Amino acid sequence: MKVKFVDSALRHLKPHRVKYDVHDPEGAPLVLRVSSDGRKTWMACYSSPTGVMQFRAIGKYPMMSIAEAREAALSVVGGDKGQGNGKSKGCSR
Repeated sequence: MKVKFVDSALRHLKPHRVKYDVHDPEGAPLVLRVSSDGRKTWMACYSSPTGVMQFRAIGKYPMMSIAEAREAALSVVGGDKGQGNGKSKGCSR
């Protein structure tokens, strides 16, 4: 799902019968996961060394801002160098 990452747009995301992910359009390894009960969780996404897509919860929206979530996601995947914990930067859709 394509959504601009601004508070007004994220606040209005509605739950569906199944959880869904909204990827950061600015290319950060960041996803906002919307659960069927309406919870919104920031997830860092990265490829494992074997190429398997991995997700790690890094905070709840709106308690964690968009800027804080981007920074945390980059920290999880090793910053802009794509290093750290053996994980590569980015998440493909």
